[in-house]
Amino acid sequence: MRHLRVGAIEDGEVKRENRSRALPNRDELLRTLSREINDTPSPEMAGFTARLRMLPLKVWSPLVQPPRLSLARAVEERLVGLDVRIMCNADSGDVIAGYATGLSRDGDVARLGEHLADVLSEPFEIDDMLYRFEARVGIASFDATTRNSASLLLRASELALAETRASKTSCMFTDDVGERRHRADVIGNDLWVALRTKQLDVTYQPIVSMNGTVVGLEMRPAWGHDDIGTIHVAEILRVAEESNQTFNLGEYLLRETGSSIAEWGSTPEIERLRFWINITPADMLNPDFVERLQERSAEFNIGVELPESDAVTEPIVARIAEQLERSNIAAAVDEFGNDFSALSKLMALPYTTLKLNPGLVQALAVSSEDRRIVSLAVDLTREFGLDVVACGIETREELDLVRAMGVSAVQGPLVGRPVSAEEVPRLLNS
Repeated sequence: MRHLRVGAIEDGEVKRENRSRALPNRDELLRTLSREINDTPSPEMAGFTARLRMLPLKVWSPLVQPPRLSLARAVEERLVGLDVRIMCNADSGDVIAGYATGLSRDGDVARLGEHLADVLSEPFEIDDMLYRFEARVGIASFDATTRNSASLLLRASELALAETRASKTSCMFTDDVGERRHRADVIGNDLWVALRTKQLDVTYQPIVSMNGTVVGLEMRPAWGHDDIGTIHVAEILRVAEESNQTFNLGEYLLRETGSSIAEWGSTPEIERLRFWINITPADMLNPDFVERLQERSAEFNIGVELPESDAVTEPIVARIAEQLERSNIAAAVDEFGNDFSALSKLMALPYTTLKLNPGLVQALAVSSEDRRIVSLAVDLTREFGLDVVACGIETREELDLVRAMGVSAVQGPLVGRPVSAEEVPRLLNS
């Protein structure tokens, strides 16, 4: 293995060189790697792109970034045992690109991506301080898909990186990935226009208490795209997040809901409802976020849902959640159930609600172990005064199971599908 700029291995020893030189920016990084890959093209080669997002080691620890050159050296030292060539990016200090050789099968490529994600997720000790990162890796093989072009190889790895999710920290590029990324690019570009020309409808999925009363409505965008057709809510939310448009989408949903409430009129049924909106931790860092929500909360009760991740326990996100709480704006952790070890952290933070992952809820009917774990989690959560909403309820058996556990409310097809704004008054009176 050889190292670019920072170090090289000769005769089994790491030789340091050019430590004082600055890290390259993205363009320089890709040009250099492209030259090297083009000099030694091989069908057994793979290109990869990794992104590191810093996480706190403890809920109260500050997010102090390590020096970029120090991080680059630490990453290279961590990967010494792998036959890979890497280069770190100075634009953000958290991007790594590189390539590997000696990979004969797609399975080898996919496993290397998974291994890189695991290795880079282990805590780093840098300049006598400990740091932890969430590592995501996109990887692509050097084959007909990339037409033997280094730039396409690296671009393919970037597209694969964009496909990673909370439960999938590495992804290998395939033709299907390329098609999905193209579709996401089209939707992302058109979403910007759709929000400004009011092409999206707003639907409302009921959240129902265990006595059958509708206690909340989750605002969900609906979009009939002229070329693609119906785009479902999960895809809209995912593309909005990837294209940094969730804040604008949220503004749109809140504005349209305010207009609908004015048409429905003030009734006890409307006034008791809380209207929930999906946001990301990044939205909360927008300087206008709290002020905009406070303005809308004067019109109707608002709740925000954040996806379960390490980010919801970061100090700055928790402080903003406290500000929302003081304004009577509830904050919920959505899709909860991937990491029960985080429950103790969440108990100490200003979240009012946990929404159980639909996949977990549906597993309750077939797994006694899942039932035991979820029941204990619900008991502990209720002791701390949090509400628990079971999402994705599809069958009577699932409803009976979560009722026995003592959840506060349920959401899903069995108790109510999303309805249009015109149907909401009838829903509340039924």
